Amino acid sequence: MLKCTFIGRGDMLKLINTLEVAGVVTRQYEGKTGVKFAYTRNGVVTGVQG
Repeated sequence: MLKCTFIGRGDMLKLINTLEVAGVVTRQYEGKTGVKFAYTRNGVVTGVQG
């Protein structure tokens, strides 16, 4: 996600939380501009809060 999206490539997200349960990795990113939070599950964006 960080390498293939405009927000990720622009260094606009900062990793703030990682959780792994039963092999599923969930990450929460905090946005620097425009996006408050972005959520991924195993590298796939599952939500964006703006």
